[in-house]
Amino acid sequence: MNLAESMKYVLKNKGQNLFSTFWKEDVKIVLKDMKKDMGQLVKSGSGKIKEFKKQSLKETVADIKDSALDAVTIFRILPSRIKQAFIYFREDLLKELEDLPEQKDKTIFCLKIIGVLSSFTLTALYGAKKTRGDLSLKGLKRTTAFTQMLAAELVMRVSQVFVLRFISEVESQMSDDEELKKLRYFKSLLSDGSKNFQAFKDEPLEEGDAAVRIVESLRTFILTGVRA
Repeated sequence: MNLAESMKYVLKNKGQNLFSTFWKEDVKIVLKDMKKDMGQLVKSGSGKIKEFKKQSLKETVADIKDSALDAVTIFRILPSRIKQAFIYFREDLLKELEDLPEQKDKTIFCLKIIGVLSSFTLTALYGAKKTRGDLSLKGLKRTTAFTQMLAAELVMRVSQVFVLRFISEVESQMSDDEELKKLRYFKSLLSDGSKNFQAFKDEPLEEGDAAVRIVESLRTFILTGVRA
């Protein structure tokens, strides 16, 4: 199968299992690692605060400790919102694929989706800093640099795991060597995101493009809980 056929097959026939595995295995591991990292952060005190200040995060040690309850809220609510966002993403993606009439258009669209998803994942932290204050969670006492950074980090880690799992599922169905090379290019970028962040951050996106619209809808729901 080519890329478009493989993506459609995965969305239709493996979507439920993909999301179930992602939720039961991947998200739990990410949350466990992040809670461990946050615990070490609070214990590390002033040394880490200096590191934050270099990134223009103006929190004090007391501020970070006071944000503990907000952190609990983020860990409790945001994962389920991310899960729902990717379910909506699956619906939007499948509908767009089925509506496109030409095979060439389907292939271009699938490549754009993978590209924009990769960009979204690798620039999640940068984007959250730019749009600080957009995060909307009930029970969150305040949006601070620390809580915004924590939410962005959670979104970035979970998104990276999901997109890599999604690409691997699509890859396993493909037989078109030329399109496989293109898909694996994005997979390699995501697998070592730290080296490719700058390139994606500076990559212009086409406003109004269906792939951009679908991924932007995904991002909006994660941040606000509102279906665009």
